[in-house]
Amino acid sequence: VARNAYRALVAMGGVSLIATLVLAFTLPHLYGSILAQAWAWGAVAPLYLVGLFAVMACPDHLSARWLGAAGSLLAVETVVRRVMQLGEVGIPWSVAGTVAVQVANLSTTAAIASVLIVFPDDHYRYPYQQRVLRTIWIAPPLVPVLLLVSRPSLYFAPTWTDVDDTNPVFMSDLSPLGSLAETAYQWQYVVLWAVGVVAMVVRYHRAAPDARRQFRWPLAAATALVALDAVSRSLNQFDPAPVILGVPLH
Repeated sequence: VARNAYRALVAMGGVSLIATLVLAFTLPHLYGSILAQAWAWGAVAPLYLVGLFAVMACPDHLSARWLGAAGSLLAVETVVRRVMQLGEVGIPWSVAGTVAVQVANLSTTAAIASVLIVFPDDHYRYPYQQRVLRTIWIAPPLVPVLLLVSRPSLYFAPTWTDVDDTNPVFMSDLSPLGSLAETAYQWQYVVLWAVGVVAMVVRYHRAAPDARRQFRWPLAAATALVALDAVSRSLNQFDPAPVILGVPLH
């Protein structure tokens, strides 16, 4: 069952990637800027194709499977974002699209963190890896649910100009959780990827001297990415998320 579900995810990612590229070519105004349009060609496509190649070459390799999942989820997230800008969207599709994007966005972030946690192994080497993975994967279903029930309006990108933001499932008693859910969503890259970096640091120190060379460049890149995102969000000067994982929700 798990293998079939994974194949379905990769297939869905492939269809989503094709749709994303078609939209970028035929309806560039949906992307709002050249940078956002180039994102489809220069980020979504490469990540999906690299993950697909890795899975096809080593279908049972743990790191490859997580990489393939990350690319597929990013493609799904990207195409749903753009489809929601095609025309007027009302309830219930506005709710479904909002939740779908949030779940896909958080799942992509968690999948990349998962790659960092298990890299470069083809299987789990330490019990803590599975425990950490189970913990971070609480976020993709939990945070969107909290955003949905704790806010009077739907939480989506400002580029969705024709989407009805009425939230039919808002629960006023849970409104105090709204700011907490927003913070969790906005800081997802920093928090989840920082967990991955810490796990990679632990692996680095446990590895033999010769094996450490596999970690150096990925660890340096991941650390720099988390630091850039944390500093930029703290200063409210620049949001690197469009460069990292597409246009964020606001």
